[in-house]
Amino acid sequence: PGPAEKRQRLIEDARRNRALAVSATVVELPARASLHARSFVKPAILVLQMAHIGDFILSLRALQKLREGFPQSRITLVCASWNLDWARRTGLVDEVVAFDFFSRLNVDWRGASPDLFGEFAKLPLGRFDIAVDLRHDADTRPCLFRVEAQARAGYWAPVEPGFPPLDLMLPQVEMLTRSDGREYSLHAELRLELLADAVVAAYGARGVHPVRRLLPPPRAAERPYAVLAVGAGD
Repeated sequence: PGPAEKRQRLIEDARRNRALAVSATVVELPARASLHARSFVKPAILVLQMAHIGDFILSLRALQKLREGFPQSRITLVCASWNLDWARRTGLVDEVVAFDFFSRLNVDWRGASPDLFGEFAKLPLGRFDIAVDLRHDADTRPCLFRVEAQARAGYWAPVEPGFPPLDLMLPQVEMLTRSDGREYSLHAELRLELLADAVVAAYGARGVHPVRRLLPPPRAAERPYAVLAVGAGD
């Protein structure tokens, strides 16, 4: 049902129950499939970045944003063995686990397989509040569902049969069509930063909402309040 139909149902239910007030979720995170709390307190975070050296370097700004957005969290990074030393030297994560998802040379890569995902699932990673795949391509996304996590975030990928969709999902940003018909893609570093920003915004503690600046002083902000936008349509 659309927003107008949902509102009408709420009103009808309230009338039938003679309710004096209606409590409903008006806005929620997009693609939040698991219905868990929006924010976590010191969440344990798993980050996947199992690609080659260039992709690893391009992911560092995004990794830094996750570190700054969750300063008290324990962050575990899964990366390729050839990036293990560099990952430790960054100081951005608390634990580094090596897993060679890809071949060392692209020329030797034959694609992902069920056996490869099975080997990843055997890693003794533990449980996490948030798991993030810092890769735009969809090939490593199934690994997010081989770990225990309350929330999983990444770019769009096909959903495996029997598995839920991602809890926080960004659309693909390669080969976008411009108004003149030509195609372009967002820079690889930028798109990973966008994902990190989305994770921090969705699940981090962001403090007091700036709408409180609009409330009259001196004590109004300490009382329950509602913000009405009566001309906002849907």
